[in-house]
Amino acid sequence: MSNKIRILCVGAGHMGRSHALAYHRIPDFEICGIVTRSPESRGRLNAELGGGYEEFGDYHQALAATQPDAVSISTYPDTHAPYAEAAFDAGCHVFIEKPLAETVEAAEGIVAKARGSGRKLVIGYILRHPPSWVKFIEMAGELGKPLVMRMNLNQQSSGANWKTHKALMSSISPIVDCGVHYVDVMCQMTRSKPVRVSGLGARLSDELPEGKINYGHLQVTFEDGSELVDELGIANAHPFGARPFGRAEYIKKFKTLTEEILDPSESARFLDLVQRLPNLSAEEVVQLNPVAPAGYLVENTAKGIF
Repeated sequence: MSNKIRILCVGAGHMGRSHALAYHRIPDFEICGIVTRSPESRGRLNAELGGGYEEFGDYHQALAATQPDAVSISTYPDTHAPYAEAAFDAGCHVFIEKPLAETVEAAEGIVAKARGSGRKLVIGYILRHPPSWVKFIEMAGELGKPLVMRMNLNQQSSGANWKTHKALMSSISPIVDCGVHYVDVMCQMTRSKPVRVSGLGARLSDELPEGKINYGHLQVTFEDGSELVDELGIANAHPFGARPFGRAEYIKKFKTLTEEILDPSESARFLDLVQRLPNLSAEEVVQLNPVAPAGYLVENTAKGIF
């Protein structure tokens, strides 16, 4: 009889993939199934792991079919509470990515289920483990308790990453998804508990559903008088596409700004190159600069391209 922990891996995004790779390599674990809503994502992960694991598109079906010892939940936060509670009802231990749930009430419900079932619940606070963060918290204790900790994490996103970020923010805000890390760090450094929270949030993108936000500012006061000030946001760095010269208004602006500087043939040459950017040869990349007539920018110092 095997003494390995049979684990059901739920989710195949960045963290879901990382956890599955770890379980695959750790001798004490045996993956008994991979669950995602997308056949493509679970297929890619399964192939990366060697292709030997059973795949499921429905979590509850997978839970019943595999009867795992433990479940690893790395899905969007809106599924955390129902998935975790179902796992505890099935007698499983649960590893779950932060944040634990979308609301305090849902988080308390998960904890109550864990205690009632006698099963273990582990929340994936990754910043508790990297040596740099462990040392940071250790040094904070040696130096004395911090008075104020300020964090700023405003991220630029684009392309496939923006698609992922939009899906995440349609479930939960960055101030909760990422901010929980720094509240946890501050709790460790101060050995104190939060007593007051204030903040604001803003929806700064029309691409998000109504009522969801992609920017937040959080201020947490602790029992010892210290404070955490946390600013977090995620924005689409290229809302009109990642290739600006593929847009008519950008080309028009370029032509307007350079019409008295560049020869029409030079302007056409440059625009041809930038519109073929992903497929350029090494020789063509070297030529990826608009060239003004010799001496022009010296003789006409009052006007440049930008």
